[in-house]
Amino acid sequence: MAQAPLQVTGQHPRWEDKISVFDVLSNSAMQFVANVQDYSYLAAQSLTNLLRGPHYFQDLLEQMDDIGVGSLPIVLLTGFFIGVVMVLQTGSQFTRFGQSALTGDVVADFLKNAAILAGPAVASQTNLNAWQREVIVFCYQFGTLILPTVAPAIVWVLMHRRFLERLAGRDKR
Repeated sequence: MAQAPLQVTGQHPRWEDKISVFDVLSNSAMQFVANVQDYSYLAAQSLTNLLRGPHYFQDLLEQMDDIGVGSLPIVLLTGFFIGVVMVLQTGSQFTRFGQSALTGDVVADFLKNAAILAGPAVASQTNLNAWQREVIVFCYQFGTLILPTVAPAIVWVLMHRRFLERLAGRDKR
C-alpha cells in the first residue's frame, strides 16, 4: 500500500502520564505559596510608594469627587423614585384605615426588610430586580452608615475651604 502524505508511520502511540494525588496537592500548595508571595510583594510595593513622591493631591481630590460625589445624584434620584412608587402603592391602603401618616415609615421598613434582612426567596417575591435591591441597600447604608459620618466631614471641608485650596495648590493669593 502506498503511503498517503498525511499517514504517520513508525511511531508508537503515546501514553499520557498519570497524575498522582501527591502531584495535585503539591502543585496546589506551590500555587498558593506563589499567590501569597505575589500579594505580599504588591502590598510591600504599595506601602513603600505611599512614602515616596510625587504625591498628586489635586488629582486625588478630583478623582474622589468624580467617583463619590459625582454618582450621588443618580443614586438619590433612583432611590427617590423607588420610594415614591412604594408610597403610592401603600398609601391608598393606609388611608382606608385612617393611618396615612405612617406610610413613609412602613415603606422604608419594608424595603429594608425585603432587600436586606430577608433571604433571596422573600426578595424574589417582591418583584424587585437585583439592581433595585442594590439601590435600596445602598440608600439604607447611605442613610444610616455613611451620612451620619460624612456630614461632619462635609461641614469641616466647607469651614476649612481656604486651607484645602492651599493644600491642593489652587490658592490664588
